Amino acid sequence: MRIAYVLTWNKFGNDGVSKKVLAQINAWRSFGHLVDLFCFGDCVSEELSTEQYLHFFPNNNVDKILGNGQAYNQICLFKPDFIYLRFEIFNMRVYHIIKSIPFVCEINSDDNKELRLFNWWEVNRLAKYLINRFTRRIILSRAKLLLAVTAELSQKKNFKFKNVPICHAPNSINMSDHPVVKDVRANTNTFQLFFLGTPNQEWHGLDIIEKIAKKLGNEYTFHVIGTYKQLNKIENIVYHGYLKKSDYIEVIRHCQAAIGTLALYRNGMTEACPLKVREYIAMGFPIIIGYTDSAFALTKPDWVLQLKKPKKILEETDAIKKFLTNKGDYVVSHDESKKYIDGFILEKNRIKLISKYLGHDA
Repeated sequence: MRIAYVLTWNKFGNDGVSKKVLAQINAWRSFGHLVDLFCFGDCVSEELSTEQYLHFFPNNNVDKILGNGQAYNQICLFKPDFIYLRFEIFNMRVYHIIKSIPFVCEINSDDNKELRLFNWWEVNRLAKYLINRFTRRIILSRAKLLLAVTAELSQKKNFKFKNVPICHAPNSINMSDHPVVKDVRANTNTFQLFFLGTPNQEWHGLDIIEKIAKKLGNEYTFHVIGTYKQLNKIENIVYHGYLKKSDYIEVIRHCQAAIGTLALYRNGMTEACPLKVREYIAMGFPIIIGYTDSAFALTKPDWVLQLKKPKKILEETDAIKKFLTNKGDYVVSHDESKKYIDGFILEKNRIKLISKYLGHDA
């Protein structure tokens, strides 16, 4: 199949979404398909900027209103069997492309509820929510197939449209990009945990991490990477701010376990498959999460602690202590984790689903 992957991403290169998209494309190409990326945004990786199958276009407000003829023409010259679109807020640039070419739309979150998480004074976020609220149907109702990353998303009413099938296929990563870094020999006398996040994401549950740290006490040290924000000054939390990967690896390699999202319920969801958690696993760390992860829908290994009371996590500190005692020195190998997170395994199912609904050979 010939697949045009369409994405809007300001700085394409080394972040989680970029890596996920590249992992998908590389997996699909390894299956024998011809796949090119058409990205609205800048390529910030010198290595990627020379790749012939990656095409970059300016991401500006004028194009969002008037469209981008250059991108449309290049996609038409590519002659795709279909477009694979990562869902985004309606704009004329994307609409101009999808109105005449069949497309599959990937759903990564409940956009209505996620965009509704703003404070009354955040005018830009309010405007974004309202635009999406009244225009999302224009994109979603035209898709040949909606592919959600979780079963829960695929069952939500706001993704149900007449004659538009919806199914689910979880996120995956290229495991070769994430070698095991956990080093049990580097462990200190205290339990060390880490969390990687970005500022102002309420569903991450940073405030909950602070409460857990305070309750567990100084025998447990928490490393928070990606933000300087500290809600309360707590002795056993170290805020590192933004770090390059090479720098944060030196922090986390000393840790026993990684912490995933703890407040997904604030998004009105109970199931997710975050890329960052897949990276934790690939790097060898047992994980502590406050939601149901799609990777473990059928079987859940003992190096995963899924807290049972997302809204009352402080009642589960004993479970966290026990988990760290039992699995703190455990290193998760690629051999045992690949069936849950490896793109070269999981992406075969995504392609089969697309082939089934669009009528192309897998």
